[in-house]
Amino acid sequence: MKRIVATIVIVAIVAIGAAALWRFTRSANPATASGAVSEAAAGRMQQKLDAIVAHAAGPPKAKAQPLTTTLSEEELNSYFQYRMGVKIPRGVSQIRFQLHAGRVTGDAMVDFDEVKASSNRPIHPLLDALLAGKRPVSGTGSFTSSNGSGVLHLEQVAIGNLSLSGALLDLLVRRFVLPRYPKAAIDRPFQLPAGIDRLVIEEGRAIIYQK
Repeated sequence: MKRIVATIVIVAIVAIGAAALWRFTRSANPATASGAVSEAAAGRMQQKLDAIVAHAAGPPKAKAQPLTTTLSEEELNSYFQYRMGVKIPRGVSQIRFQLHAGRVTGDAMVDFDEVKASSNRPIHPLLDALLAGKRPVSGTGSFTSSNGSGVLHLEQVAIGNLSLSGALLDLLVRRFVLPRYPKAAIDRPFQLPAGIDRLVIEEGRAIIYQK
């Protein structure tokens, strides 16, 4: 019951070493400007989260009709600003997401010194100098799902003016992210919760098809 929001936002979370933030997505209206946030939008997202959970927990007869919900960028970004609070890792702020067809981009400001100080995990020497100080981070990836299973592929991470891909990105994930957040499902299938059959990411929104 704690993975769908992460399914959409995992790219940025992984990029900042915070892939443990697994939450459900919920429905909304088509997105307004991606930078717009509001308490009202956060509240709509909470209501739709509650509806998804209630549908999953209901008796079989109540599930005769599948549930389809839509989440906008506005609601997603508003929820992170107004409702996530202490669930966001130390040192991480200004989280924002953009949704495109089959793709997710996440941005955040990360104080890597604070992130590393909050963990006893050692860090690879090659990454130690890179992951230092307070720097903007951006992550981009693709997401596909079907038959109750989803797969996230992390394509690129930018830390400040430096873009990471290929072997260096793989090193970042293996030596910084996964030791701290072993449940991060990257490039491998994971089960969608709550009877969710698939999650489709479109321009400015994500649509959840729940059995």
